[in-house]
Amino acid sequence: MEMKKLIILLMAGLLVVTFAAQAQAETYTVSMKSTAFQPKELTISAGDTVTWINNDPMLHNVDLGSLGKSPDMRKGETYSMTFDKPGTYDYECNIHPGMTGKIIVK
Repeated sequence: MEMKKLIILLMAGLLVVTFAAQAQAETYTVSMKSTAFQPKELTISAGDTVTWINNDPMLHNVDLGSLGKSPDMRKGETYSMTFDKPGTYDYECNIHPGMTGKIIVK
């Protein structure tokens, strides 16, 4: 009986830790407006998500190199990515040379 209680307590503790970690993850928004990413540079924590939204009437995309590339997005469309590993991630819009941004994951 004692072993059963111990197992239940351990499982409950694991659930609490899992939900606490998930609750701390945040979502940030980067706007594509006037052929620029706003903000151009964003610092986040590992596990956070970045959502890019096209607020321009023209097409844009987000190319993160080896991490992936969004489809071309029309006004109002979004693309999201969760960053799990610390590092610096440069990205660009392939449609508009010079439209670049950076995600810094701590």
